[in-house]
Amino acid sequence: MTSENTDTSLAASAPGSPWHAVGDYSFDWPEVTLPFQREWAAAIDSDFPADGDITCDPRTFMPLENAIVARLAVSAADPEAARLALDAAASRFYLVDVEGREYTSDELDEAAAEDEVYTVSYVSDAEIIDGTAVITNIDTDGEHHPWMFRTFLRIVAEELRRAGAVPARISPPRTPELQEWLASRGTAFPTDAELAR
Repeated sequence: MTSENTDTSLAASAPGSPWHAVGDYSFDWPEVTLPFQREWAAAIDSDFPADGDITCDPRTFMPLENAIVARLAVSAADPEAARLALDAAASRFYLVDVEGREYTSDELDEAAAEDEVYTVSYVSDAEIIDGTAVITNIDTDGEHHPWMFRTFLRIVAEELRRAGAVPARISPPRTPELQEWLASRGTAFPTDAELAR
């Protein structure tokens, strides 16, 4: 079972959990990128066991040196159901703050009136590219927010299950455009072998 229907925010996560290990990643120290990527993979695996009907590539939202890949893809037997699930998830992404708390619309309005609350400003519509449902842009202003991303993944799993789009695999989109963009920034996703060391 994945993290569906649970509170995936910082406030609800026990210290010492796999997600706490990835909460302090800094792009100022590139020599620690791979260790943090391994921690990120462990955190993803804690929410998405390999034997589940919804699995997640550990590179999804993974911190990279010189790049933030705030994009999602879902492979499922029914790509249209997966696309609809991603669109439903995207509408909920706007209600998630940097600490991973998912608000209702009324709660967010109230919190924003009392204090500054950061949520994403734009999420592209889901589309089907080469048989895979994809969100090509989640605007986080170039920032990596582990708790927000964890809650996004939980929301995607909930909407996939609600849409009946399981079994499913969540991953970063492996489009040529993304690969070219990463190469232009001098970075790439780590290999399975690198993550396993």
